[in-house]
Amino acid sequence: MIKKVIFLTVIIILYLNPFLPMSVKGLLGVIFIIISSIETNLKGSLITAVVIHALMMINFIFDNNIDYRYSMINMILGAMVFLFVALYIGTAAERLRNKNKELQTEIEMRKSVEKELKENLSILESLTSTLPTPVCYKDLTYRFTSCNSAYEEYFGLSEMEIVGNRAHDLFDPEVADPCLAMDIDLLEHKIRQSREVSFISKEGIKKYFIFTKALLTDEGGAPSGIVCVFVDTTEQKEHEKLKQSIEEEKRIIDEMQKYDKLKTEFFSNISHELRTPLNVIFCAVQLMELNLHDGNPICQKHVKKNVKSIKQNSLRLLRLVNNLIDITKIDAQAFEINLHNNDLVMVVQDIVFSVSDYVTTKGLKLIFRSDIEEKIMTFDEDKIERIMLNLISNAIKFSPIGENIYVDIFDRGNHVCIKVKDMGIGIPPDRMLDIFKRFYQISPVNTRLREGSGIGLSIVKSLVEMHQGSISVESEYGKGTSFLIELPATLLPEIADKEELKVRQERIENIRLEFSDIYLANE
Repeated sequence: MIKKVIFLTVIIILYLNPFLPMSVKGLLGVIFIIISSIETNLKGSLITAVVIHALMMINFIFDNNIDYRYSMINMILGAMVFLFVALYIGTAAERLRNKNKELQTEIEMRKSVEKELKENLSILESLTSTLPTPVCYKDLTYRFTSCNSAYEEYFGLSEMEIVGNRAHDLFDPEVADPCLAMDIDLLEHKIRQSREVSFISKEGIKKYFIFTKALLTDEGGAPSGIVCVFVDTTEQKEHEKLKQSIEEEKRIIDEMQKYDKLKTEFFSNISHELRTPLNVIFCAVQLMELNLHDGNPICQKHVKKNVKSIKQNSLRLLRLVNNLIDITKIDAQAFEINLHNNDLVMVVQDIVFSVSDYVTTKGLKLIFRSDIEEKIMTFDEDKIERIMLNLISNAIKFSPIGENIYVDIFDRGNHVCIKVKDMGIGIPPDRMLDIFKRFYQISPVNTRLREGSGIGLSIVKSLVEMHQGSISVESEYGKGTSFLIELPATLLPEIADKEELKVRQERIENIRLEFSDIYLANE
C-alpha cells in the first residue's frame, strides 16, 4: 500500500511540475503505465493511465507548461495512447502473471512430489536395508544397480562386487539362466515372475530359494528397472523331506505290522493245516496196528480204509510243503517255467474232464465251454494245469450242492481269456483287493469254514504273471465268483515238437494233490 501511495505521489509531483517538458511527461506516462501493469494488474494500469491523463488535463486547463501548449486533439490522442498502452501492457502482464502463477504452482507441486519421493525412497532404502529377505535392483540392461545387506550375506558377495554386473558374471548357469529368462519375459509381458531354484553355496550347502521379480516404472508408466525379492525355502524343503520320510516310515511300519499280523495268522493257520493231517495219519496208524493182529476180513477192510486216509492226508502235507517251497522259490526268483507251443484249448479241456468225476461226487456239475476248437500258443502245461486245478478246487470248496461250475475259453486274437465261474458264497466287496495277497484268507482263522493255507491264489497270480498274463476277479457277495485269466497268444520263434500228453494216472495224482484238502470220498 505504501508503495502505491509513493508511486502516485511521484506521478503527481512530476506532472504538476511546470518546468518538465510535455514530451518528457508523455514518455514518463507510458513508462509509469508499464511499471504499474507489471507491479499491480490490469486494473492498476488503467487507473494509472486515467490519473496521468487527468494530470495532463490539469496542465492543459491551467496552462501549466513552459515549452508547449497542448491542443485538444493532442490531449485526446495522448489519452488514447495511455489507455492503449494500459490495456495492452496490462493484459499481457496479467497473462504473464497468471502463467507465472501456474508455473509457480506446478513448481511447488513438483517440489512436493520430489520431496515425497525422496522421503519414500529413503523409507524404501531403510526398509530394504533392514529386511532379512535378500532384495536387489536391476536396470533395463539386466545389470545390478543395488542390493541390501541380506542379499550380500545370502550369496556371499559384497555390493561392490554385485553392482554393475549381470547374473552370468556372478552365478553359475543353473541360477543365472532362469534369472535372465525371467528378466526378459518380465520386460516383454510386464507380468510378475516367480520361480524356484537351487544352488550350492560357497560353504558347499545346497540351498533352495524362490525369487520373485516385478517391474519398476516411472511417472508415465514406462519400465525403469527391475526389483528382485528372494525367499529362502531350504528349511521348508528339509521339513517337507522330513515329513515325507516320516510318512514313508509310518507307511512301512504299518505295512510291517499288517504283514506281521498276516504272518501270525498264517502260522496259526499252517499249524492247524499241519496238525490236522498228522493227527489223522497218527490215528490211522494206531488203528492199523490194532487191525494187523487180527486176520478178520472186516479188519483188512478197515486197514485199506486207513491206508487211503494216510495217503490222502500225506498228499495234503505234500501239497502244503510244495506250496511253501514254491513261494520261497518265487521270492528268490528261482522259480522257472518251461514254455512250449501247445494247444491251450485241449490242455484245459483235458484238465476239466479229468476232474469232472471228482466234482460230481461233491454234488456239483462242471461245465466246459469254448468259442474256439484249437489255440496253439506258448505256455507251460504243468503250470497251467496247476492254475486250473487250484481255481477249480476253490470253486468246489465254496459252491453249495446242486450248483454248476463253469470253465470258459474266449479267443481275443492277441490274447486268450480263461474264466472259472462258480455260483458260491462270493467275496465281500471290502475283501476283493486282498484275495491275491500272500497268507490271506477271507474267513478269520478262528472262524474258518473251509480248509486252506491262504497261499494258493498268491501262487496262481505269480504263475499267471510268469506267462506275461494277468488275473482278475469279479464277485457278487452271496451269488458267486468269477476268476478271469488273460494270457498273451504268442508263439516261440521255433515251434517245438508237441510233448506227449501225460498219462491219465499222472494227471489223477496231480488232481489228488491239488484237491487233497477237499476230503474226497472216492477216487
